[in-house]
Amino acid sequence: MRIVFALLIALHALIHLFAPAKAFGWAQLSQLRTPISALGGSLWLVAAVLLAGAALGVARGAPWWWWLALPGVVLHEGERLAAAAERAASEKLGLPLRAQGQLEVFDDPQRDPRGATLSIAMWAIAEDADTDQAQWFALDELPPLAFDHSLIVAACRPLLVEHLWRDLPFTRALTGPTFPVSAAVAITRSLTGTAPDRGNLNRRLASVKGLGVSNHKVVLGRGRPGTLWEWLPTAE
Repeated sequence: MRIVFALLIALHALIHLFAPAKAFGWAQLSQLRTPISALGGSLWLVAAVLLAGAALGVARGAPWWWWLALPGVVLHEGERLAAAAERAASEKLGLPLRAQGQLEVFDDPQRDPRGATLSIAMWAIAEDADTDQAQWFALDELPPLAFDHSLIVAACRPLLVEHLWRDLPFTRALTGPTFPVSAAVAITRSLTGTAPDRGNLNRRLASVKGLGVSNHKVVLGRGRPGTLWEWLPTAE
């Protein structure tokens, strides 16, 4: 039934190609007597491409194919989770990873219409790289996602908040070797959704093992030089 539906959509896409074929002179179509402008032909061509994509998505049996989704891959036999996370980031986003770790397992048998599937949510920090494969959103501005991915983000957000300033590999990868207080404020606000009190944040930073105040200062804007925090070589 799915293949029949895909063929019907593909046939509809082919019919849409008649208009651009007449508009751009690709073929002599005497049956179409109404003149078609270049703009009209372009619009019909766009519609044909969209329908062809829809037919391909239906034929492949890919539910939610028109929705954005978290990047993921099927775990290969004998593959470690870290390697799979790196493969997902590379294949789906075109990004190398600086660090990654496990967050939570999602095992609802009804979460995937294709069948019972386990999903393991990972945190990952990507290296700076140019890519046109990824779309970035603030956590508070996230659009609806495919499958149960919106629920995954909602469930993992408080876990990331717990990791921040407590899980040293996660925090170091997120901040980099040195960072000003303003960066710590921005990171905290992006995860929690609210701006932290700077006094409390500075006390929290001072309590983190392996983190200290650098001898260097950072100048941001026209104010006086600010405190620069740095990870010490002994930090694990």
